Amino acid sequence: MEPRRTLRSPSQVSAVLDEAVTQARRTLELDPRFGIALFWLEGSLRHQGLLKEAVALRQRVSTPERAQILRKVDPDSVATER
Repeated sequence: MEPRRTLRSPSQVSAVLDEAVTQARRTLELDPRFGIALFWLEGSLRHQGLLKEAVALRQRVSTPERAQILRKVDPDSVATER
């Protein structure tokens, strides 16, 4: 097991988030409905400030009812297709 990293600078945090996004996307290529990868991808996108992409991801994988609620919160990030 790799030792835990201590992040000391914004660039280190950014690099870790970039890697999280990359790994989550690779995992989702294998299994698009893998919940843990969706969770980490959405969270990493939010922490990178990519809110519209994070909300659009949540809308795509959510039930139609939950997606409708998200559209009301952020109508600019509408992802109408599942």
